[in-house]
Amino acid sequence: MGLMNNISSIKSIIRKKKMTFIIICTIIYMIAVVTFAMTLFNQRSRTLEEMIEQAPPTPYTLTDWETEIILSGTPSGPEPKFMTGEEGLNLAYREFVPEGWNGNGPIVIYVPGSTSHSGRYALVGYGLAKRGVFTRIIDTRGHGLSVCKSATDCSDPAFTPRIPVDDSNYYPGRIGDCLDADQISRDLNTHLEDLKKKWPKATFHLAGHSSGGGCISHFVEYVNKTLEKDLAEVVDSIALVAPYNHYQAPNHIRETNDNYALVHDYAIQKAISGDTHVYCVGFNHKFANETINTAMQDPLRVNQWTWTMVNGMAATSATMFWMYYNVPVMLIIGDKDALFDIDETRNQFEQAPEARAFVVLENHSHIGMAWSDESTAVLAQFFENPNSVQST
Repeated sequence: MGLMNNISSIKSIIRKKKMTFIIICTIIYMIAVVTFAMTLFNQRSRTLEEMIEQAPPTPYTLTDWETEIILSGTPSGPEPKFMTGEEGLNLAYREFVPEGWNGNGPIVIYVPGSTSHSGRYALVGYGLAKRGVFTRIIDTRGHGLSVCKSATDCSDPAFTPRIPVDDSNYYPGRIGDCLDADQISRDLNTHLEDLKKKWPKATFHLAGHSSGGGCISHFVEYVNKTLEKDLAEVVDSIALVAPYNHYQAPNHIRETNDNYALVHDYAIQKAISGDTHVYCVGFNHKFANETINTAMQDPLRVNQWTWTMVNGMAATSATMFWMYYNVPVMLIIGDKDALFDIDETRNQFEQAPEARAFVVLENHSHIGMAWSDESTAVLAQFFENPNSVQST
């Protein structure tokens, strides 16, 4: 009887502990649900524009040479040109042509980073052109001059101020928006086809900085999955410059990324539920240094993206896209890039079947890649001969 009583007591204690554990787990779960619900409620009453305005300065810092460049002012480059894209939208771009260009040599299409445009990358264009690379820097749809003021007004793509109307009503050229996640890739393919018709004897290359690199990674998947082509049929090589390939990529330094790309959770929930043209990500461009903050102001900058744009400017998965890089690919990154863990970036890059060179530039931040002559020198060398660049 004593043994049976002991067993019964032990079972009773176990049952009580199980019940206590269940109660604790339930409380934790309820707290998490309530916290998430309160977050959604608070964000529902706060617009994305208000989130951007109220965000603290980013932890970005510029190196001395980058600060000198931005304070002295950067050139905007040659006059923009336009070509007709899907839905009749005029797609803007700037071309930087090498002296004596005859059509024999490398041509690169360069995709700017998130919110930016070709007018901010003129130093890259001039740097490549002086080294013999014909360079077309594009304004991706919904950015720069590849925009419309409204559904009925495309007369002045340089209009300001740029304040998106968050009514979820899509139209061609809407700021920070695109029809679907593949439309940017279709535009990129249109640019490639246009250049191939004009310069059939050239070699063709792609390069992208930050989210421009993510755009290219999306395109690489698009070529394989949608066009059902081998990538080598489309381009000869690709260079990724501090690429932001996917919002869940394992190489991100989360604190810095979350401070720059502001996610509106309530809007994300709406997007996942089918409202794909709602603005759900805002970009915080504020610097702690007011002088730099003023110098970095750009009236043509886009500060908000819709769900379709978020997905169009990124690979469809956090890591699997690397398998489709079956042409020579190089990745350049700065040693002072605050967005990415360099070692993990290298690990990810090495998954590409044709990974050739991983180059770390000293005294370069993430933003400085848009002005770096050292970067353009490495890019030009790679486009001329992918095997000539060594990893650092």
